[in-house]
Amino acid sequence: MKKSRMLAVLPLLAASAGLAQTDADINKLTPAETQQGFSLLFDGTLQSFKDNFQDYKQENTPTNNGGLSGQWDVDNNLKAIILKANTTDIRSKKMYKDFDWRFDYRCDNNQGVFYRFLTRNGAPYESGVEFAIDNRTDPCSVCPGAVYDVFPPTKNAYNFWDNNNVAGNKWNTLRLVAKGDSVEHWLNGQLVNAFTYHNKRWWDAYNKSKWSSASSMSVSKQGDRSSGPILDGFIGLQSNHGGKWQIRNFKINTTATVAFGPIKTEPVVSLSVKALAARPKLGFSSSGFGSGKVSFFFEGGSPVKKANLVSLAGKTVADLNVSSEGRSATANQISQVGSYFLVYQTEIATYSEKISLF
Repeated sequence: MKKSRMLAVLPLLAASAGLAQTDADINKLTPAETQQGFSLLFDGTLQSFKDNFQDYKQENTPTNNGGLSGQWDVDNNLKAIILKANTTDIRSKKMYKDFDWRFDYRCDNNQGVFYRFLTRNGAPYESGVEFAIDNRTDPCSVCPGAVYDVFPPTKNAYNFWDNNNVAGNKWNTLRLVAKGDSVEHWLNGQLVNAFTYHNKRWWDAYNKSKWSSASSMSVSKQGDRSSGPILDGFIGLQSNHGGKWQIRNFKINTTATVAFGPIKTEPVVSLSVKALAARPKLGFSSSGFGSGKVSFFFEGGSPVKKANLVSLAGKTVADLNVSSEGRSATANQISQVGSYFLVYQTEIATYSEKISLF
């Protein structure tokens, strides 16, 4: 068996074939998300969703013990939360201030995602801002990614729901970042809106919207624009329009790592002198690549306990089979050429290497 040494980039031979997201990736945190402080709002079970969300209720209305409408359920084939019929809007049980909120969705109707709202009004949209979700691609102020009826999306990044080809409908990835008085709307990896609360641009657009006279959306003290924006509130989902509303990979980060800009997919590895000294030397074996099998070996340093391949998009491609002595690891059916991160863990530290398979 011929062996070659690898440093930060590892050239390997591989057969060319497609590599799709596996079931193991769905409703799981990526290594980078775990490190950044994300938590799951839905782990694949209906109970996890009930633990985090309840029917929207005003402050002077009984809370029904924080119950969630029975119209929400889980589709085990889709591994997604689904809406079975029209019901009341729902909200988080906790309030959130700064956050990076992400999920994948498909929808054939007009729904919305609300954030930073309070329970003082008759509906979430009366105090909170809405990330528009509507199954349409024409330019408009309520199209997917819009700040509903305030700022239209700057581009069309939406994957349309086609009733004539339901099996081929693509998922949309929504990302909503709020930090201080500023917000970003992302759709399928593209920035489609960015704004600051209560500046001139905000009020100019707000005054031309449906909210101008009848609502106090985002106003901290109801009816008083000078009171400043609501910067700490609930997040929620619109569900009174019904239709096919499917959600998975539902996660949020509320730690100090919340940041604007593109998603950071590579785990940041900060190593101590001890960890650097215990780092194994990484190499690979050239056997079996034609079948999609990739083998790695680790020399010196601390034995490896766990290893996986992560795509540049942050998804786990494969959990590697690590040998009992912790000196080698193999991945089967890795057949797509390209770059990945090899993340491997010892008793001392977790290490990350960017590698290339070709």
